[in-house]
Amino acid sequence: MKITKQEKKGNKVILEIEEDYSSLEARIESVINNASKELHVPGFRKGKVPKNIAEQHFDKDAIIQRAVQNLVSDLYPGIIKEAAIEPVDYPNVVILKNEEGKPFAFSVEVEVYPEVKLGKYKGIKADSESKELTEEEINSFIEDLRFRVADIEEVKDRAVQKDDIVDIEIKASSAGSEINTLSGKNVKLLVGQGYILPEFDDQLIGVKTGEKKTFALKVPEKHPVKEIAGKDITFEVTVGKINQKKLPELNDEFARKMAGTATLEAFMGDVKKRLAEAKTARIESDLKNKLIAEVAKGISVDIPEGMMRREVDLMLDELKGNIARDNITFDDYLKMTKKTEQQIKDELKGAAEGRVKSKLALKAVADKEKLEVSDEELKEEINILSNSSGQKPEQFIDRIGDAGLEHIRDYLLRRNALEFVMSNAKISEKKKK
Repeated sequence: MKITKQEKKGNKVILEIEEDYSSLEARIESVINNASKELHVPGFRKGKVPKNIAEQHFDKDAIIQRAVQNLVSDLYPGIIKEAAIEPVDYPNVVILKNEEGKPFAFSVEVEVYPEVKLGKYKGIKADSESKELTEEEINSFIEDLRFRVADIEEVKDRAVQKDDIVDIEIKASSAGSEINTLSGKNVKLLVGQGYILPEFDDQLIGVKTGEKKTFALKVPEKHPVKEIAGKDITFEVTVGKINQKKLPELNDEFARKMAGTATLEAFMGDVKKRLAEAKTARIESDLKNKLIAEVAKGISVDIPEGMMRREVDLMLDELKGNIARDNITFDDYLKMTKKTEQQIKDELKGAAEGRVKSKLALKAVADKEKLEVSDEELKEEINILSNSSGQKPEQFIDRIGDAGLEHIRDYLLRRNALEFVMSNAKISEKKKK
C-alpha cells in the first residue's frame, strides 16, 4: 500500500492510495468462494459447484464491488496510521483506477478531528453551594416521606385546604368553546401542586363539598400545553369529596416500616448519611457542569458535520431509550408530539453542539497537559461496565471490540481532564447564613 497524495481542506482529508492489483484479485477470489458455498445449481451439491460454473451465476460487477469494499476495509486501519489522522466519521471511497495488472487506485475523503484553540482552563473561578446538610433539608425530606405514605381519609366538616386530595368536576372553556383537555368528571387533584395552574389551586381553597365556583384565568404564553397557551380560560368547578392525608407518627414503628431499622434514631442516622452523600454528589456534578461550560465557552473550533451528526444520533438513541422505559414506542411518541423524526433531530442540534464542544474542550485540555489513561484505570472501568452488564470482563471486551475500548478510553481521558480543571479551579463555597 502506498499513499500517493494527501490533502487537507478544513476538517476534511483527501487521500489517494495505490495497492498492488494482486490484493484485489485475492479479495475477488475470496468473495467468489464464499458465495459459491451458498449457491444452488442443479446437478451439484451445495458448496461443491465448480468455480467456472459458479462464476456464470454471479453478477461480476457486484462481486468486484464487494471485493473492493473488503480490500478498502482491510487497508483502512493502516491508511489512518500512516497518514497520522484521527477520523470522526465514516470515509467516502471513490475508485480511481481498476485495471487488471496495474496498481489498484482509490481515494478516501474523511472528516478528521478538528484543531481546537483553547481559552482559559486553569484558575477558573466558580461558586459552589455549601455541602453542609441543614436541619431544614432533613426535615423537608422526612415530611415529604410521611406525606407520601400517609393514609387518606375523607373530611366533611371543613372547606378545601392546601395538600387536600379533592374529587372535582371541571368545565373549561375559552371564547365560548369547551376545552376537552381540561374538562372532566371525577378528576382527582392534589391541591397545591399546580398540575393545571398554581392559580387554579388557589381558587379551590375555601370551597366546600357540593359547592360550585366559576373563575377565569390567563394561561402563560410559555405553557407546555400549546392548545391552551396564552388563552383566557373560564373554569366552572364543582367540588365533590374532600380528602386529607393523615401523616404517620414519627416513631420507631415508622422507622421499621420505612427502612426496617430497629429505632427511629438509627433510621434518622441513615437518612442523614444518604442525604449528605446525595447532596455532595449533586453539588459536585453541578460544579463540574459549570467548569466544563466555562472551558467550552473559551475554545475556538470548527466542528465537523460528522461529529454533530453522530452526537445528534446518540442523543436520539438516548431519547428513544427513555421513551421505551415508559412503555411508549417511538412512533407513538411522534404521534403524541405531532413531530417527525427529523424535527426531533433538528431540535436536538443546539444541545448536541454544546455536548460536542464540551468533549472537544476536555480532549484539548488532555492533549495540552499530556494526560493519559493508565491500564489500571481502563481495567477498573471495564470491570464496572462488565459487572453491570452481567458479563465477564473478557466477554465484555469481545462484545464491544476495539472501537468500544477506544470509546471507553476517550471517556476516561476526558474525565481525567475534568479532574485536572477542577483541581486547578478557584472554587468559592457559599456559606450558609
